[in-house]
Amino acid sequence: MTADPQQPADIVLSPRLDFAAAADLQGALEPLAATADGRLLIDGQAVETVSTACLQVLMAADRSLSRRGCQLGLTHPSATLRGALIELGLEAELARWEVRP
Repeated sequence: MTADPQQPADIVLSPRLDFAAAADLQGALEPLAATADGRLLIDGQAVETVSTACLQVLMAADRSLSRRGCQLGLTHPSATLRGALIELGLEAELARWEVRP
């Protein structure tokens, strides 16, 4: 996805996206995805720990946005976040979500 990666994010992911954080992440993303106008920008630079459950929440937000003709944009994904997506075979999603100048 091409865009201005300096554009302010709608949400900044916390450093710890473990299993316990999945429900809070879902609670934060659902209303944003439901009201996004075109694109929901997520800043992933602080992520140090990520669980499969939190990646599933991101996938669900992406599906919700897609149904409305909107996009999920991921700015500055940390090496940890990028690695987790790749390890789970989600390279295509990473490529589609990542905001590049």
